[in-house]
Formats: sequence, structure tokens, C-alpha cells
Amino acid sequence: MKQLPRYLVGILSLLVLAFFVWRFTNIVWYIMIGLVLSFIGSPIASQFDKISFRKLKFPRWLSSLLSITVIILVVVAFFRVIIPLIANQAEVVAEIDVKELGVELEEPVENLTVMLHKYGIVAEGESIISTVEQQLRSILDMATFSNLLSNVASVAGALFIGVFAVLFIAFFFIKDENLFQSGIMLFVPDRHSKKVDSVLRNSKRLLSRYFLGLVGEMVTMMTLESIALTAFGVRGALLIGFLGGLLNVIPYLGPVLGAAVGTTIGVATVLSMGLYDQVLITAIIIVSVFIVCNLIDNIVLQPFIYSNSVDAHPLEIFLVIFIFGDLGGIVGMILAIPGYTVIRIIAREFLGQFRAVQTITSRLKMEKEE
Repeated sequence: MKQLPRYLVGILSLLVLAFFVWRFTNIVWYIMIGLVLSFIGSPIASQFDKISFRKLKFPRWLSSLLSITVIILVVVAFFRVIIPLIANQAEVVAEIDVKELGVELEEPVENLTVMLHKYGIVAEGESIISTVEQQLRSILDMATFSNLLSNVASVAGALFIGVFAVLFIAFFFIKDENLFQSGIMLFVPDRHSKKVDSVLRNSKRLLSRYFLGLVGEMVTMMTLESIALTAFGVRGALLIGFLGGLLNVIPYLGPVLGAAVGTTIGVATVLSMGLYDQVLITAIIIVSVFIVCNLIDNIVLQPFIYSNSVDAHPLEIFLVIFIFGDLGGIVGMILAIPGYTVIRIIAREFLGQFRAVQTITSRLKMEKEE
């Protein structure tokens, strides 16, 4: 009975925490994204810390500010490259001769319409073209545009506030590397302080390696896909490679989405030039490049990244990604590996006496307390 109040305090604390997360979801997201940026920025700041001028070293606040500046410059550079490519692609799509394309696709569309009539997907007397036109009119009506324009300002304002908040939080997490850890430790009982401290230290170390490796993987995939598509003479190769590498962050589903988006861009470019006989070969080249690059990613890049962070069996990772994906969709799939890493570290510290936990975490490299 003496233990009852202690358990009640613990339960009450969890309820308060859950309410805070639910009520201030945006703030929690800002903190988590800022924490991820600090994982990437801390190693950069450490490199600036090593710079000295006549025995004068960079203060930590300056190193932190410079690391944030580097991240911002990299993001801005990416956008300066990608936005003109997207604008150019929009011009390419606008150059498609719709009438000529309609003539070329008339027979295939008729065959498809007959099949859709047969299965009741499209009503008798209606064509695919008329159905698509009706849907487009319902989407692109004036009400939709007015709502879109009215929401642009609010979205832009919210985005500005979000970006500023994330960068502000990340700066202080980088400046004071123990800030997040110290904040968590305020709510931890003394009897669990050593284990929780170990969980936080090892989580930060492994997640920093993981996110840095993930950025390296993304850039490598962008480069490989862009070079390969350029070598095969695919137009819009840089844009396709950029989007493919970016979508590759999503486990398993990302390469499929990247190939689909890339094929759409490549085919649209060919159609705009009236090269209808090259549509199939262009699609085959793009899909083949994505398959080969994905094999390189699976065989070379991912094992290297996972060996320095997760260090789990491939089947284990596969199941975890699908479980997280079922719970949280695409966001869940992206968070699966870092989330599972933290769960394993916690299990190792607090449930290490169980054989199942010992087996799952046997290859997990833990940093000993200094």
C-alpha cells in the first residue's frame, strides 16, 4: 500500500505528458525536428570548434550558428537548383500538343473505354475523356481557387513560424549538447537516472550517425540516378534524380514512388517534343535505372548505415517498417528505424534480464558510461 502513491504519481505524470503532447502537437513536432537537425548539426559544429586563430578558438555559440548556417545554405542551394528545373518542366508540359496527342491515343483510349464499360467503371454513353473533364472542372472551379488563394497567406505564415522555431530550437540543442538530456533528467527519479542517462547518450550517438548516413545516402542516390539518366540521354535527368533521391528516404515505398514520378516526368518531356515512338523506351530506361540504383542502395549503402546505428537483421527491419507504416502511414515508415533504435536501447537498459531482449539487442553497440 505504501507504493500506491508513488505509482499514482507516475500515472498522473504520464497523463499530463500525454495531454501536453496532444494539446501542443505543433510544439512537440518543432522540438523533435529541431532535435533531428541538432543530430546533423552537432558534428558540423564540432569541426568548427577545432578551428583556432593564434590560440583563439571559436566559441561554441559561434560554431553552433555556423553549423545552422551551413544547413540553411545547403537547403537553399538545393531549392535554387530544383525550382528552376520544376519551372522548366512545367513549360515542357505546357508545350504538349494535346490535339496531336489525342489523335495518337484515340485508338488505345477507345479500347480502354470499352473495357471500362464492360466492368461498369465508366457508365454507358460516357467516355474516359468526358469523365476526366468533369472531374477536372469540379476540382478547378472558382471556389477551389478562391479557397486556395485564401489559404496561401496562412500557410506561408505558419511555415515561416515553423521554420524559425525549428532553427531556433536546433541552435540551442547544438550550442548546449546536454540541453535536451538535462530537460529529460529533471523528470527522472534518482534510482533510474543512470539508465536513462545511458539511454539518452546512446540514442543521440546512434541517431546522429543514422541521420548523417541518411543524408549521405540521399545525396548519393540523387547523384547516381542523375548521372545514369544523363548518360542514357534522358531529358530532365537532374530533376528526376533529385526527386528520386529525396523520395528514397521513405523505406521500400520511396523507390517505387520515385520511379513513378520520374517516369511521368520523362514521358511528359518526350510527349512535349512529339516523339511518341520513344515513350516506351524512355519509361523502360528510367525504371531500369531506378532498379539498378536501388540494388546498389540495398547492397552497399543501407548495410553501411544500419551497421553503424540499428545493426539489426534485415527481416527484423522489414517487419518493423511495415508495423510502423501500418500505425503511422508514410510518416511512420520514415520514423520506423530511428524509433526502433531508441526502443531497443531502452529495452537493453531496463529489460536486459529477459532472454528475448538480450537476443534482439545482442549486436547493439552501447557506449559505456565515462
